[in-house]
Amino acid sequence: MNNKKTINEIVALCIEGNNKAQNELYTLCKTKLYTMCLKFSNNSNQADDMFIEGFTKILMNLQNWTDNYTFFTWAGTIMKNNCINICNKRYNKHEQTFEVLPEPQQYHSEPRFDMTEIKYFINKLPKKEKLVFTLVFVNDMP
Repeated sequence: MNNKKTINEIVALCIEGNNKAQNELYTLCKTKLYTMCLKFSNNSNQADDMFIEGFTKILMNLQNWTDNYTFFTWAGTIMKNNCINICNKRYNKHEQTFEVLPEPQQYHSEPRFDMTEIKYFINKLPKKEKLVFTLVFVNDMP
């Protein structure tokens, strides 16, 4: 008999306040989500702060997740938006802002450009916008 819980079961237990399930969810998410934070930050201390704040937001909003899209896509969107908001606060001194991403279900799945066109347009972006675009659309979590 397999004792491994599904993500739906883990989330349901987390919503009930089960600390063991929250730890299990943390273990499942930490590598991908922390790596995302490292890509947005200048150092591991900033990434730690981004991750803790983002993961807390994920835990506080678990009741809003539906299985219309994968848990990791939903959690990744929350973490990305958190990182973008922190970067906006940090870079507002220089009037540099990033756009907060819409919810995953709002993305179009139909390709509108071929890869050659996409690479051409990505390479024309300013350095910071290119970084954000690459993190959001190329390195998106499954």
